[in-house]
Amino acid sequence: MAKSQAHIGVCHVRAAASGATSIPNPHPFMRNKNGKWWAFGHNGVLAKTTLKSLIGSQYLAENPPTVGDNWDDPDVVDSDLFMLYILKCTEEECWNVTSGIGKAAKNIMHVDSGSMNFFLTDGETIWGFCRGNTLYYYYSETSPQYSVIASQPPDASQDGWVALSDFNLVTLTMDNQPSIVVDVTTIPESPTILTLPLLIMAAIIVLALYRRKSGLVRNRF
Repeated sequence: MAKSQAHIGVCHVRAAASGATSIPNPHPFMRNKNGKWWAFGHNGVLAKTTLKSLIGSQYLAENPPTVGDNWDDPDVVDSDLFMLYILKCTEEECWNVTSGIGKAAKNIMHVDSGSMNFFLTDGETIWGFCRGNTLYYYYSETSPQYSVIASQPPDASQDGWVALSDFNLVTLTMDNQPSIVVDVTTIPESPTILTLPLLIMAAIIVLALYRRKSGLVRNRF
């Protein structure tokens, strides 16, 4: 990997629990969104019917499955739907990935108790989320400097590896230490397209009232 000059490397060993089992390894799932290629790997099981309901028929129609002829195909993998829902939520959050992950995780946890461990990357940053299975990260400050996330440390010593807790989100970028959000589901969602103009209008009204009140005060004197 070091000789390849790549900035990010991912690998995934699959124990098939959903969808097609004849494919040697469909992870990472790849999708092009917002001018970037996104890669995703999931360690867990989520109900496909629940994910499809959360995503909605229109978005599903606009984004065909990676595995399977259509979204009703039994070969569809839950992880593919999981990735698509995270990207949809991220798009709704104006491509703020942390907010998008928080929104997706919060909505899923209300209707599905399955494990949601995953990694997501846009080729520049890696996000790792923990819920239901083990997830660790490691940061090397010495040359070559690098960060790693993994389901478990590669050896029994676990030297330098830090275990994440449920709902922790770790973000890995080049030349920076990993950053942790303790509970990503508590991050406020961005204002919706409808809410934002209402907030702007409310701010204008408050400002106008303030100016009017200030003018009345000055006129008294």
